[in-house]
Amino acid sequence: KHGLLLYRETLHVPLMVKLPGGRRGGERVAAPAALVDVLPTVAEVVGAEVPPDLPGSSLLALGQKDAGERGERQLYSETYYGRLHYGWSELHSLTGERFHFIDSPNPELYDLVADPRETNNVLAQERRVYRAMEAELEALPLGFEEPSAVDAEEAAKLAALGYLSAPARSGSGERPDPKENLDVLEDIQRAVDLTAAGRLEETVEVLKDLQQRHPEVQDTYLLLAPALRGLGAYEEALAVGREGKRLLPTLAPLVALELARSHLALGQLSEAAAEAQAGAEANPAQSFELLARIALARRDLPGALQQVEKAFDTDPPPRLSALLLGAEIQMLQERWSDALGLLDLGRAQVEAGEANLPLSLESRRGECLARLGRYEEAEQAFRAELAAFPAHRQVYTQLAFLLAAQRRFDEIEPLLEDLVRAAPNPQSYSLAADTLERLGNTEAARRWRQRGG
Repeated sequence: KHGLLLYRETLHVPLMVKLPGGRRGGERVAAPAALVDVLPTVAEVVGAEVPPDLPGSSLLALGQKDAGERGERQLYSETYYGRLHYGWSELHSLTGERFHFIDSPNPELYDLVADPRETNNVLAQERRVYRAMEAELEALPLGFEEPSAVDAEEAAKLAALGYLSAPARSGSGERPDPKENLDVLEDIQRAVDLTAAGRLEETVEVLKDLQQRHPEVQDTYLLLAPALRGLGAYEEALAVGREGKRLLPTLAPLVALELARSHLALGQLSEAAAEAQAGAEANPAQSFELLARIALARRDLPGALQQVEKAFDTDPPPRLSALLLGAEIQMLQERWSDALGLLDLGRAQVEAGEANLPLSLESRRGECLARLGRYEEAEQAFRAELAAFPAHRQVYTQLAFLLAAQRRFDEIEPLLEDLVRAAPNPQSYSLAADTLERLGNTEAARRWRQRGG
C-alpha cells in the first residue's frame, strides 16, 4: 500500500550511484541510505560546499566506513496520506541497521536482522529499544499544517491522475490506524476495476457496502454516481452526486459535471446546462463538450458546433471524445469531409497510443468514406470496427449496404452469419432479416426470421 503504510517493503528500494569514470564500480554498501543523502553526495562529487545544517550524509564517506566507525543511523520516514484522504492517523518511522520503529495508534517494532519481512512485532520484548527510538522520534522537529484548498481545476487534474481523492474532513479526537482499515483501499480498488470491466451492478454493491461500513470515506461518492448513471439509475445518481457535492466543496465543480450528465440523460436540459457551466472551473473542455451535447439535444446544430469548437481550443490537442462529438455534429449536417477530418485526428491519437480505440470511431469513418464514394476505404473502416467490436450489430447492416452498392450480393449473407456468430440472440436474427428486406431480398428475409424464432 504505497504511500499509506511505512513497512520496509514500501520504503526500501536499491539506490544506485554512478560516479565519474566508473570509480568504485560494482561496490555494494549495506548501510541504509535516505533521499536526504543524495544532495550531500552530489555536492561532494562536484566539489560544492555543503551547508553545515543540511540533513543527510555523503554516501561516499558512508560506504567507506564500517558499522562501528559510522555509528548508528536512524532514517526518518512519514506519511500523511491516510490523514489527508480518509481522516486516519498519520505515521512516522525510524529505520536503523537492525530495528525499524513505526509510530502509530498501535506502534510496531521489527528486528530487521531476524525478521526482514517484518512479520513479528517485537515491541513487547524490546521495550528499551522501543523507548529509545520513540524518544528520538519525539525529539525531531516535526509539524503538520492542514493543506490549503486547491482550486477546482487543479483538483480535477490531480484526481484524473489518481493523486487526489476526496479530502478528509479535519477534526479532533483519536484517529484510526491505517493498517486496521486496509479493506477500504481494497474495496475502492475493486470498485475501480469492476467499473473498468463494465460490471457496474457489482461496483454499486461494493460501494454501498463500503459506505455502510466507513461513512467517513468520501471517495465513494465520486465513484458511485457515475456507476449509477451507467446503469440508467439517473435519479439515484443525482441524489448521490448532490450529497457528494455537499460533502466535498473543494471538488464541487468536478461533481457538477457528473450531475450534468445525469440531468442530460433525463432530458432535464436547463438543469444540465447549469451544472455543466458550474463544472467549467474544474474542466473547461468537458464543460464545453457537455454544453455541445445539450445544444445537440435541443437540435441546435450551430450552437453545438460552437461549443465543441471551444472544447477544441480549450484543451489542445482536442480530447478524443470532443473529436467524436464534433464529427457527429458535422455528419448530422452532411459535412462528410469535415467529419472525416475530425475522425482521422481521433484515429491518429489511437495509433499513437494516446487513447484506446472507442466504439464507433471506425464505423463513423466508414460511413463518411462511403458517402464520399471511397468504397474500398469505407469497407476497410467497417471491417476494422467489427474486428475490434464484433458485437456492434449496426455495423453489419452498414457494411451489407456498402456491399450491395457494389453489387456484391453473394457476400451479404455470409456477413450476416458473422453477425449471429458474434451476437447469437433473437435481435441479431431480426436485424439480419430487416437488412435483407430493406435490400429487397424478401425470401432471404423470411428465412432469417424463421431461424430467429
